Amino acid sequence: MSDAEDGKRDYYYDTSQEGLMLQVTAKGAKTYYVYKRMQGRPQRLKLGKYNEITLTEARKLAKEAVGEIAKGNNPHLDRKSIRDEMTFGELFKRFINEYAKKHKSTWKEDESNYRRYLDSWHDRPISQITRDDITRKHTSVGKNNGYYAANRMLALIRAVYNKAIEWEWRGQNPATHIKPFKEKSRDRYLQPEELQRFFASLEYEPNIVVRDFIKVSLFTGARKTNVLSMKWEDISLKAQTWRIPETKNGEPQIVPLAEEVIEILKERQKEAHPLWVFPSNQDENKHLTDPKKVWAKILERAGIQNLRMHDLRRTMGSYQAILGANSFTIGRSLGHKSSKATEIYARINIDPIRESMSQAVKTMVSHANEGVNNNE
Repeated sequence: MSDAEDGKRDYYYDTSQEGLMLQVTAKGAKTYYVYKRMQGRPQRLKLGKYNEITLTEARKLAKEAVGEIAKGNNPHLDRKSIRDEMTFGELFKRFINEYAKKHKSTWKEDESNYRRYLDSWHDRPISQITRDDITRKHTSVGKNNGYYAANRMLALIRAVYNKAIEWEWRGQNPATHIKPFKEKSRDRYLQPEELQRFFASLEYEPNIVVRDFIKVSLFTGARKTNVLSMKWEDISLKAQTWRIPETKNGEPQIVPLAEEVIEILKERQKEAHPLWVFPSNQDENKHLTDPKKVWAKILERAGIQNLRMHDLRRTMGSYQAILGANSFTIGRSLGHKSSKATEIYARINIDPIRESMSQAVKTMVSHANEGVNNNE
């Protein structure tokens, strides 16, 4: 907390770098500035927020600014003119490095969406991208890639321009007031009659790493990115739990592991990679990447259509609901955010969540075995 009174600010000056100052508001917001006289008048040049740049970076920027002032230049005006003509590619790179990597667990998805949909704007000045440009792009992506993808792209553009404005760009956000498409909630999950074919196709799959990854994804209901990057150090076979250090919502999650998952992990542990539960076949230092081609072959063998890998997560939640689990239990199982009041009780005992997930897994396996037993 700052000692400043309401509406006032405190200022702290660096003893190592001339002109560098840290401003602290009454609410505790901290920002680095360069404070120097230019043409006989005191000027403040904003360098960045305390949580977005390090002290070392602030000192480097301050040194450069003081050097420009010594030459008779006004870096405040120079920075604004550069920002006006900054390309979208340059702005996006700054957005990723100075903001997304520090504050968003999904920054790699932002990079992927940029490469897929926005790379054609890489060399365009940000002041020359209009609302009409964004509307046309949004419509095109919606038509060719689906409403969900188009809306995520629109949200990314809006976030990038909001950061530019926060960094003192003088323009207006061209993505403002563009309405996202109305998305239809997806309710696809593995039906009881599909489970036998799905598991049979899985057992036929020669890639054991991918096969086990898909089973663990289904039996935990965890997000694909979390399962892909699962580490042995986060698993307790004794407690039968898996701690996800950071989920999509930016918080850790404790996942109870059903006996079926424990059996898979014990088998994998016999020839375990020192770090990754699901290591890459191409690079021993990396984990498995999204196995899209193998997934497509598994579905083709099983004769199953319109099933995405994310639907495995929905399958877990669906079978919990079928067995009578309440929305709170399902939400906790899948790592959805809940209110502060219920989080306190959820930390006390995860046994009801474990029981709900275990029953859902046993029901799925039972449906899968029905077809086998009937053929005997």
